[in-house]
Amino acid sequence: MPMYVYACQACGQRFEEMKRMAERRDAPPCPACKSQDTELGLSAPAVFGGTGAGGAPTNYGSSGNCFSGG
Repeated sequence: MPMYVYACQACGQRFEEMKRMAERRDAPPCPACKSQDTELGLSAPAVFGGTGAGGAPTNYGSSGNCFSGG
């Protein structure tokens, strides 16, 4: 299930919830102040992988390229 970020309009707290995509608009109450006045917020996408451009792997071996032989 994806993780969604919510923002409380009453106290400003930001929190995350794991929900099904179909349920993402059903904002949960704020864990800090228990207010029901919460909204789905924006978050940066997760990036996995190496440190190359676009998360591309950079461990091609000692030769420095992705080809390993003659």
